[in-house]
Amino acid sequence: MTVEPGAAGGALDVVVLGGGGHVGLPLSLVLARAGLRVGIFDTNAATVERITAGEMPFMESGADELLREMLPTGRLVASAEPGIVRQADAIVIVIGTPVDEFLAPSMTVFQQAVDQVGPYLRDGMLVVLRSTVYPGTTAFVAQALADRGLTVDLAYCPERIAEGHALEELGSLPQIVGADDERSGDRASELFTRLGTKIVRVSSREAELAKLFTNTWRYMKFAVANQFFMIAHQAGIDYTNVLRAIRQDYPRATDLPGPGFAAGPCLFKDAMQLAAFTTDHFPMGQAAMQVNEGLPAYIVSALDRRYGGLRGRCIGILGMAFKAESDDMRASLSYKLRKLLTWAGAQVLCTDPYVPDDRLVPLDQVIAESEILVLGAPHRAYRGLQLGGRDVVDVWNVMGDGIRLCGYLVPELLEAGHEVVGIDDFSKYGPLAKSYDDHPRYRFVQGDAKDVSLLRELAADCDQVVAAAAMIGGISYFHQFAYDLLAENERILAATFDAAIAAHRDGHLERIVVMSSSMVYESATVFPTPEGAELTSPPPVSTYGFQKLASEFFAKGAWEQYQLPYTIVRPFNCVGIGERRAARDTDIMSGNVKLALSHVVPDLVLKVLKGQDPLHILGAGDQVRHYTYGGDLAQGIRLAMESDRAVNEDFNLSTATSTTVLQLAEVIWRKVHGPDRPFRTISDPPFEHDVQLRVPDVRKAREVLGFEAETTLESMLDEVIPWIRAELEAGRL
Repeated sequence: MTVEPGAAGGALDVVVLGGGGHVGLPLSLVLARAGLRVGIFDTNAATVERITAGEMPFMESGADELLREMLPTGRLVASAEPGIVRQADAIVIVIGTPVDEFLAPSMTVFQQAVDQVGPYLRDGMLVVLRSTVYPGTTAFVAQALADRGLTVDLAYCPERIAEGHALEELGSLPQIVGADDERSGDRASELFTRLGTKIVRVSSREAELAKLFTNTWRYMKFAVANQFFMIAHQAGIDYTNVLRAIRQDYPRATDLPGPGFAAGPCLFKDAMQLAAFTTDHFPMGQAAMQVNEGLPAYIVSALDRRYGGLRGRCIGILGMAFKAESDDMRASLSYKLRKLLTWAGAQVLCTDPYVPDDRLVPLDQVIAESEILVLGAPHRAYRGLQLGGRDVVDVWNVMGDGIRLCGYLVPELLEAGHEVVGIDDFSKYGPLAKSYDDHPRYRFVQGDAKDVSLLRELAADCDQVVAAAAMIGGISYFHQFAYDLLAENERILAATFDAAIAAHRDGHLERIVVMSSSMVYESATVFPTPEGAELTSPPPVSTYGFQKLASEFFAKGAWEQYQLPYTIVRPFNCVGIGERRAARDTDIMSGNVKLALSHVVPDLVLKVLKGQDPLHILGAGDQVRHYTYGGDLAQGIRLAMESDRAVNEDFNLSTATSTTVLQLAEVIWRKVHGPDRPFRTISDPPFEHDVQLRVPDVRKAREVLGFEAETTLESMLDEVIPWIRAELEAGRL
């Protein structure tokens, strides 16, 4: 709802000026959740209308649900009229602070803000500045208010969030409170203490510099990474190997980021504000700006040299937002890249799954019509694309493809600088092209994973063997192929271990990595279930779970008899893109929908996209799972492979977050249908081996490997749902 100007004070605790933006709206939501009566003032009437209708005007993880939760409480109201300020005891000013055409700061926006809300302010109010500002801005605003005859408490409390993580970080990051008198500092501290964060008290000028230094430091680190990348590329050296050598087991280099576009509405602008503040114009900041802003031109120049000119070529840009999993295109370098490519004579097609821009075209068109593709924003949705052998420029080095977990593991290993040999007989999905097929450090061999001679030949030149080949599927597989799962997987394992033992005996192979499963804990009675419980719990009752437990005894037996070192990893409930209808699948009906997949997340997504209502779920839906992103699991496996501390050890790899199947189904439903369509379910009879609880203890992986699976279920579904929708529309599901 909206509110109109009313009596002075008392109706609201705080008003957020600019409360409909990327910084102001998350703050408003979190303050309302903390129990404060919050007013949103935003001059964009369309934005206010969307907010009051319960619709987020931009992407922010978890914000859609929180907005719909807060509006009915009456603690969150919005208006495009400045009179709303009159009703509050405090105002937080969150407005954009751009530099001008000379890259100099401007006080105009703050003067305009004071002029706009000044008539509605009153003595004794708390005024908080939250934007990143030029040093001295707080004092400037204090004088502007004093010139109006106002006596207020004034503080500078800079925002510190990253877009997409605002709700989480507002409640976890320390809040800087900059004030030049005790009363103002106390009142501002009291306001932000409601968020449950630690307060750091400094003066206003110190707080202003702290914020500028923080953003500029990040901008400079990105510039160093990009400069290193360009140096290596010009020398013909693979920078991924260089970066791996720098980072691996070397804690002093953990803060060196990878290369990529350093853009957005903050970092460049704030570095230039700092340059304007210093007498020497901050040459390090100027250099960082030249490197980061120059990366698109470097890409265009490299393409021009490689192809002998770009005129007449069709080039596609994947991702126009300034960062991954965002719809924010402000100051995105993808748009600068588009302009430079156009000037070079290329026809440029651009796409983005999130950015609202009428000039963009569908992803399928970009892939079909472009001969060269450039990854502009590393959205997860691009990792599994089949690009038909097209040249791809990926300075982020995040492109991936494939089937379930190994579709993430191969790119993870390649990105870390490893050489990878892959083997598959295409028996489940048929032939598939993958984006890393032409990678110089990847070799694919089409063959049978039960062919001991072939495996011995391949393993002879390898440092490690990943025993991941298996007949695998979801809960329906456990019953449909109860014997085959046991027999076929035992044959594959025996061949794999025979080859690994021979390669280790000949002196080269260092270790075998066994891809086990959470199903070894099928009969566990201790939760969270720690490593070792597979030995003390009753044995699994499904042939699949029993066979996975057997795979772990293969490893222990090979060590005991042949001293073949091993590492066992147990991924929990992998979620990702890449799964397609298996070649040997039979049709399984779930209500009125014929399933083409065999895992619960894609199955539920498919049914919701096909319009099933009520939604059919197995059992009561109270089964507890730990849905873990395939990219996170791939990282955990890589860390285990690279760690000497993982030798002859086993690890649960999983998120620490529990989710019931019913909760999962509702999240998918809301993402597809929105908040207004009633969520209805119907329970189908459960399968025999549908385990009620799979809750792992993840402490060992965190303490030994430094691994934590941090991708949220919301983010996973933001990748999976569009991918399955595209596969469905293309007729592949």
